[in-house]
Amino acid sequence: MRINKKLRCIVLLALASGIAFGVSAQDSAKNKQKDIPDYQLGTFYVYGDRYKNKSALGGKLEKEIKYIPASVNIVTSKEIKKTASDNLAEALKYETGIIGDWKSNSTVGYFANIRGETLDNSNFLTDGMKTFGYVGQQVMSENVYGLEKAEILRGPSSTFNGAGSVSGVINMELKAPKNENFSEVEVKFGSNKQKVLNFDTNTTDGDKSVRLVGSFEKKDLFANNSDITRTYIAPSVKKKIGDKTDVTVKVFYQKDHVNGSALQPMEKFKSNAHFEKYSDKTLFGGKGWQKQDVKQVGLNVSFNHKFDNMWSFHQKGFIRDIKNFSKDIMAPSVFPINNDEMRLMPRVNDYKGRSYGLDQYIKRHEENGKNSRDTFVGLDWHYENVDWKQKRNFMTRKLSDLEKPAINEIENALKNGQLMSGNYWGREWGLYASHNEKRGKWNFSGGMRRALFVSSDDNLKEIYATTGQLGVVYELTDEVLPYAHWNNSFKPVYFLDKDKNILPPTTGREFEIGLRYLPKNSNVKASIAIYDLRKQNVPDPVNKILPNGWAIPDYYRSIGEVASKGVDVSWENKYGDVKVKANYSYLDSKVTKSATADEVGKPSANSPRQSLSLRAEKTFGDIMAGVGIHYIGERNQFNRQNHNSTKLGGVTVFDAYVSKENKNSSLSLAVKNILNRKYYTSVTSDGDAFVGSGRTFVLSYNYRI
Repeated sequence: MRINKKLRCIVLLALASGIAFGVSAQDSAKNKQKDIPDYQLGTFYVYGDRYKNKSALGGKLEKEIKYIPASVNIVTSKEIKKTASDNLAEALKYETGIIGDWKSNSTVGYFANIRGETLDNSNFLTDGMKTFGYVGQQVMSENVYGLEKAEILRGPSSTFNGAGSVSGVINMELKAPKNENFSEVEVKFGSNKQKVLNFDTNTTDGDKSVRLVGSFEKKDLFANNSDITRTYIAPSVKKKIGDKTDVTVKVFYQKDHVNGSALQPMEKFKSNAHFEKYSDKTLFGGKGWQKQDVKQVGLNVSFNHKFDNMWSFHQKGFIRDIKNFSKDIMAPSVFPINNDEMRLMPRVNDYKGRSYGLDQYIKRHEENGKNSRDTFVGLDWHYENVDWKQKRNFMTRKLSDLEKPAINEIENALKNGQLMSGNYWGREWGLYASHNEKRGKWNFSGGMRRALFVSSDDNLKEIYATTGQLGVVYELTDEVLPYAHWNNSFKPVYFLDKDKNILPPTTGREFEIGLRYLPKNSNVKASIAIYDLRKQNVPDPVNKILPNGWAIPDYYRSIGEVASKGVDVSWENKYGDVKVKANYSYLDSKVTKSATADEVGKPSANSPRQSLSLRAEKTFGDIMAGVGIHYIGERNQFNRQNHNSTKLGGVTVFDAYVSKENKNSSLSLAVKNILNRKYYTSVTSDGDAFVGSGRTFVLSYNYRI
């Protein structure tokens, strides 16, 4: 792989400056006989001390969030449990600038929006590493009970996370062994016949710690005669080898079995040709044929070794294997219903994916009084392979027979069905360097990455890309910290233009300035961030209309630029025994450059100008009660025919939760959407709408020893 000259220069300069600085640092260390502290991942508490919130998401080097020149938020397992969240959409809905799942809490994925862009696989990390990132469907749906925390980094981050991540990333950190002995069992009962059994146990002898996390869940789904059963098992072990080396191994197995249809709550509007012709909950073909099985097996390993107080080596890797097999039946609304008969399309889908990754770097850490410096150089590698098959055909049924068993009829139709298949692989290598320096009140950070991306696509053999980031935090006082940041990204595109040429990669760059306010001896945490995110070469399909009325992409073109400008504001405080957390976001996301003149100025889909969340908690002895308010403003919907001009009105949803703590146990009740407010998370061009979750409750009992 060719190495960019600029990157070579940066690496050499970083190492040279590090060595020069190291001379004075070594002299100081000798005089003071002071050990350099070990930098390893710690425990995160949202309402803990203001200096305990740390993250490595901003550039691999773990540091206090107040020194990261970017917007970073952390949601801990404690917060996930408190709000009785069953998935990422619920766990993150009170965070700044994240618009929840437009597929209404999808069963096997998370389709959220950050700063004007809908997330895909490249936006999700597990233990700081991207698993699937280029093509394929949403597969990032780890059980949230198995998470130690979820971290959100807003803005491009290809410099440290590779291809993709144009608008931000979400890192899901799996639970890891701890240096303490504990066990807990949790049972939950909720709406839709939900039943959950969770357990978490950890043992340690000092040098070795072992943890086992498990979850078993079953609940009804939206469609008639449909339910989901989830099994999650995650053993892990951490071994300390002397006082300089540690190894952590995490394994998880997750199986989701859907008996029936995995369809999320949907509703047809009058513009849909099938409006009021049959129930939205209809299970086409009756019980026994439709199903979905998703199996995930993952292995994450980390290795850390300190050579001395300055030099250290860090390595982590992963293996992920996913199998997604489903049988479903669609009812395309482009086919009218004649003589009480309608056309159905049964499908058999077989999706298999496997990926591997390895990331390692050498770090040099130096301290000299109040000044410090961290320089590291690393190499990462990522491979993924996706194989998919789909067989489908059409069949006709009377409206009165839509839910009658039809296994033989369906199988006969599929014998002569259309078979489609594909296989894809992609590899990415990245050589990166980074430098972080604290000089008095100034905290500087910078990095650069040179990447080579290759794939099985004949039109996309090699892509070289250079990305970088620069940031600075200034301690105006110990309580007021302004910052500024620049970052960029690239993402390969797999679509062809009208001349059968591959489209250029989508690129992104962002400027962000912000201010954090963290007064001493106070529970106040406040921040404001102002950003300007530009995405170039965004692919957009140009459709052709088939004889049956379906619109399918004929070719793709690149929209010149989509700009997202906005402000994120966050405030936390404690007033007596009442804790308050409030977030507000303003977003203006629209097309600013396009070859099609009437597209300029058109808004991005599912990107409300305003969103607001508020949570308040009050304690009454051993009882804690909380209420949450979540507002999403008016937003345009994805519709190519009218340039996303279809709009959904704003919606406000209220939640509440209460818990009673005893010495070793707790009892809690969470009610979501208390007022049972009906709202839509998105609308399709066919006149279908995903319906937001109605009022639900979860009753939980937790016992700890």
